[in-house]
Amino acid sequence: SQAYVSDMTSGRARVEGFGLVRVGINGGWALGLVLHGLLTQSYVLAFSVTAGVFTLSLTLFTLFLREKPHAASGRFTLGAVRTLAANREFRTLCLSTLLIGVVASQLVPSTSIYVTLHVGLAVAGIPFLIALNGGLVFRF
Repeated sequence: SQAYVSDMTSGRARVEGFGLVRVGINGGWALGLVLHGLLTQSYVLAFSVTAGVFTLSLTLFTLFLREKPHAASGRFTLGAVRTLAANREFRTLCLSTLLIGVVASQLVPSTSIYVTLHVGLAVAGIPFLIALNGGLVFRF
């Protein structure tokens, strides 16, 4: 989604586009966790809903999103990967993203363990607690 915003917008519209993507991610995070909390009693139902959401997303993307034509051929080459890997800023961005992902991934398991053992929240309530976090970020 970020690459699409970057390709399809410029200037102020790009900043607004990235903001809207972030709002969508946080809204989806909150809604997805609530849905997960409601569907955890049946894994078949949870997987079916997930498959349905992915199918709907793929259909909407295919029907409504178009990319700008690029001057480059768009072909994947090993030389292009080497050129990109030689870029110090790109390597720094990749490493930073990896480290942020490592830290962010700790949110769910550590919060889940803490609120279950020390706060006394039932396991079924954990998705709703995390959804509250995503909802607050979405709202504000």
